[in-house]
Amino acid sequence: MAIELPEELDSELQGQALDRLHGSKVLTAHLASVLRTMTLDGRGLAWLPQLLVGEDIEGGRLVVAAPEEWSIDLEVRLYRGRAALGRAAEAFWLAAEAAVEGA
Repeated sequence: MAIELPEELDSELQGQALDRLHGSKVLTAHLASVLRTMTLDGRGLAWLPQLLVGEDIEGGRLVVAAPEEWSIDLEVRLYRGRAALGRAAEAFWLAAEAAVEGA
């Protein structure tokens, strides 16, 4: 049995439960939605954000295929250059700052 591992997770998970599996990468994608679509089409397994697949799980289209200890905490940070951005990007940045200050 071969488990398809996203390239970015392959190195992060070394030394954990995945070391016991023989994995090969068939597809990597920068957009999780591509992996979601492939998984919904029955083309394999994928690590996907709960936010993206929550409705699919609730609707029975996808199932959680591994125990909880295989879940990965993920930290996402927002970065920008010091130079002024376009109007929409600046508005987004200000909204993000306000959200953090209001949290």
